[in-house]
Amino acid sequence: DFKTAMQEWLPLAEAGDAEAQFRVGRLYDIGEGVSVGGAQAVRWYEKAHKQGNLKATYNLARMLDVGERIPRNYGRASTLYLFAACKGHLKSQFNLGLMYMGGHGFPRNYIRAFMWFYYAERNGLSDAKTRYSLFDNFVSSQDKERAKELLRSQKLCDSVGVGGKGL
Repeated sequence: DFKTAMQEWLPLAEAGDAEAQFRVGRLYDIGEGVSVGGAQAVRWYEKAHKQGNLKATYNLARMLDVGERIPRNYGRASTLYLFAACKGHLKSQFNLGLMYMGGHGFPRNYIRAFMWFYYAERNGLSDAKTRYSLFDNFVSSQDKERAKELLRSQKLCDSVGVGGKGL
């Protein structure tokens, strides 16, 4: 009963509960119990993201990445994915691989794409293995090792103020 869920979660969200803010954002995002509202979903996801809710960070990035009910913004999406990926969010790690692979939000970089797919798979996202194995034919072993070293150095996360805590 999503209408009842909204009645329960909205006061908690308005009081600053990050999980409730995420849940209210999700209701607006997919239109469960309320009309689909991109601006409302973004509003609540932003609030929850600012409090460290990685599910909200990911969902906000996804909306911006695909231009779902809001204007597409690869730059902001890539920053949000990077933030969540550096905190250990697997789907964000995978989606960073896609963004580097396609040159969305970042210059196209197959080494970094490989790196994020590799890392997501290593952390348990089995779908990522199919992606990083695509690079076998055109990314050298040496470049793959450079990608793994870049990942180990954790410097990628410094730009979003996370410092690789989830890596």
